[in-house]
Amino acid sequence: MLLKWWCTGTVLGHHYFDMVRPFDNVMKGVIERGDCIIFDASTEPIDMQEIKNYRFPNHTEKEYKVNHVEDASIPDRKRLKAHLFIGDISEKEKILEIIHRGVDWLKTVRNVPSPTLPRKYGTMDADALYINVYRNDARGNKELFPNNDKFICFVDYNIDGETTLEHGDLPISIWKQLHHEKLGSVQIAWREGKFAIRKEIKMGRNGPCPCGSGKKYKKCCGS
Repeated sequence: MLLKWWCTGTVLGHHYFDMVRPFDNVMKGVIERGDCIIFDASTEPIDMQEIKNYRFPNHTEKEYKVNHVEDASIPDRKRLKAHLFIGDISEKEKILEIIHRGVDWLKTVRNVPSPTLPRKYGTMDADALYINVYRNDARGNKELFPNNDKFICFVDYNIDGETTLEHGDLPISIWKQLHHEKLGSVQIAWREGKFAIRKEIKMGRNGPCPCGSGKKYKKCCGS
């Protein structure tokens, strides 16, 4: 008998409705993505009071703020997701600089163990970060849709430069409408195509990286 279910998902903290799909198609996608559906329970000693009372920090600077930090870690990968708000900044180089600063702060944020799922946790650098970049921190307008002018881009950082999050965990119909760019260990899905256009720049390996990280080209995208 062919089973069907209502397939809904969560995109980095935001719900979307997908479709009714055959169960075997859903399971095939789960297996291909490597999603954890069967796992051993966590058996390590844990401090339930710490877990109960722990709250991820927010981070605010003059030009931006990071909040809504969540844990998406699995046994062998520390993964965090968050929102980054940058206001009315419109220059691509400045946006990239802020993204790199946000990544540098977020990847060292400590996460705690889970009482149920075994997962990688601690103060080590995160293996992956998933960041939604917006204009303002308003109650609404958090959808990752091309028609949401408050949404700037989706950032997928991976310590090894290769993502394990297919299509940004978005429906493929939405993912295809975004404009994609890879800068070293960061992959960006821009809402507006103008940000994905790269200028031809000649640079020395000891010069500043054009991605805005503040590092030398040879130690950043040139590596």
